Amino acid sequence: EARRLISAMEVDMRSVLLPVDGSKHAFAAAMYLIEFVKTHGPIDIHVVNIEPEPLQWQTHGLEQEVIEAQLLSRGTLAMKPVMDAFSQA
Repeated sequence: EARRLISAMEVDMRSVLLPVDGSKHAFAAAMYLIEFVKTHGPIDIHVVNIEPEPLQWQTHGLEQEVIEAQLLSRGTLAMKPVMDAFSQA
């Protein structure tokens, strides 16, 4: 028996988790979701930034607050193109 692929139209998809790391692949996924919504109707999209944990040598001597501020800054920069695309859609 051949495997049957289920298209997005056959699934009652209501919510999507979109991980964003600033890569072109994450942006392409966001653009796909914009087109998906245009075709299939509204869904909840939860955008999360994913960043690797800093290595010890990268944070040596830095206070925890400084490290967290740097990660927040990187996350904001990574998410900006995706959030702008969603705002303009």
